Amino acid sequence: MTLVSAYAFTDQKVKLNPDLLVIENNIGHGKEIGVKVFDERPEKTLGRRGAAQMSKRAEITTNQNVGEVFDLKIREGLTRKGFVPGSLSADSLRSL
Repeated sequence: MTLVSAYAFTDQKVKLNPDLLVIENNIGHGKEIGVKVFDERPEKTLGRRGAAQMSKRAEITTNQNVGEVFDLKIREGLTRKGFVPGSLSADSLRSL
């Protein structure tokens, strides 16, 4: 008797909607702050399903622009803290 077992994983698309937990206050006092988010990952896959030793693992991806998703949430958080998020200018001295 021979027993054969196989697993099939299918690629999945996800929708990103990060929760933003910010206690509102006015620490920013209306100060304008430049914001620009870059997604510099070498590949756009968010992750993979399946055992590491499997030859074909399923990819987890999104149709969304990840940088834009986080840019929006960061701006929302800064606004709740009393800042005025704006565009990042070429004259900006600091980056994170």
